[in-house]
Amino acid sequence: MEVYKRGKAWTYRIRYKDTNGKRKSLSKSGFKTKKEAYTVGSIPQGSPL
Repeated sequence: MEVYKRGKAWTYRIRYKDTNGKRKSLSKSGFKTKKEAYTVGSIPQGSPL
């Protein structure tokens, strides 16, 4: 998982391979702090992981 800053907001990105072996990524931004982005990104919520 990657956590990085875009402008004033923090973003997380999770990269994975689907069942066919194709690379995919899931990202979400808009977090005020790095810790908040990391915490939310660490909890899989309906993701195919």
